[in-house]
Amino acid sequence: MDINRVNLMSGNNLITSKNTQETKNEKEFSDILNEKIENDKKLMEACEMLESFFIKEILKSADNVSYSENTMFAEGSAEKTFKDMLNDEYSQMMSRGRGMGIAEMLYKQLKKE
Repeated sequence: MDINRVNLMSGNNLITSKNTQETKNEKEFSDILNEKIENDKKLMEACEMLESFFIKEILKSADNVSYSENTMFAEGSAEKTFKDMLNDEYSQMMSRGRGMGIAEMLYKQLKKE
């Protein structure tokens, strides 16, 4: 057996081993990065949901003030349900995008490590 051939073969194994280790490290890094991105998305969704809830409570309070007991017609259960659902939709629409900025501020605060 030729000694140069043995050195060449062991050198190729070393390169292959190194490439395998680099690929493994890249995959681990990629997995960690994807997990962090997924966690960031979940945190932002939770912040947006909290902002939506806060806006809904503001709208509910505004409804209670604007529709006092002095109205000509009594408010029925169907109307209460409709107003609640309407306020829920309004709050979700208002919190999408930039919203009031509560979700973004909360996200930045909670993201700090």
